[in-house]
Amino acid sequence: MGPRHHAGSAPGRLPLVGLPGVAIRRAHGRCAGLGRRAGRARHPAGRRVARAPGPRLKPTTVYLVRHGSVVGAETRRFIGHLDVPLSPLGERQMTALAGRLAEMRLDAVYASDLQRARRSAEILAEPHGLTALAVPDLREFALGRWEGLTVEQIRDLDGAALAAWTADVAGYQFPEGESLAQLAARAWPAFERIVAGHAGGSVAIVAHGGTNRMILCRALGLGVDRLLALGQDYASVSVLGGSGERWTLRVLNHCEDPDLLALPPFDIHAPAK
Repeated sequence: MGPRHHAGSAPGRLPLVGLPGVAIRRAHGRCAGLGRRAGRARHPAGRRVARAPGPRLKPTTVYLVRHGSVVGAETRRFIGHLDVPLSPLGERQMTALAGRLAEMRLDAVYASDLQRARRSAEILAEPHGLTALAVPDLREFALGRWEGLTVEQIRDLDGAALAAWTADVAGYQFPEGESLAQLAARAWPAFERIVAGHAGGSVAIVAHGGTNRMILCRALGLGVDRLLALGQDYASVSVLGGSGERWTLRVLNHCEDPDLLALPPFDIHAPAK
């Protein structure tokens, strides 16, 4: 889109230049919307002209959602890449969240390709008339040999490995699975691609507890050793606003579902029963 030349500009005066989304007017030697005086560049005839502000990046809003509760959630097992479905509770949770987000602007809905996230995204997308788009790189941690096991089972089978993980969450690689660095290497670029495709817009990303925590840590400049300090309950939403490497956390782990209170907190340090 080229510059807009305003009709009625006086002969010999440079026209004001309008940028998309930026209103510009003369206001006593100031550029409207800016809290400082415009530069004093002069026309050869000696007349002062207003300068257009430089382009500004509009913030993008990201609704970062964890999928709803899954079949077998009450057993507190590590799921990872296991492709388990939403439970009836998870369907209800996501329907309730979709109702809360129905009046929000959403330009697109993206999800991990695992069915628990994909189905959750379909429920969120429906009120907006959108089709949820699957992004395999948004999958959960690959947990290797630990997938399908409880903390107690892992402690009994491989207590040294569990201790190594709890001592070095940031650097540990799950047996036959991924490290946090490997998760970040695939999921963060996927997040960046989504944001770049909707600059200044509003999108929902439906993923997993580990994936979402990694994205939040990276976006906020937190060390990944703080990963487990960020809550990510089933059917919760966290909201980020910003662009590039500059993000603001507006909402963290928001969830109004009282059914979540029936589930005990997941604690990797809990003593064996």
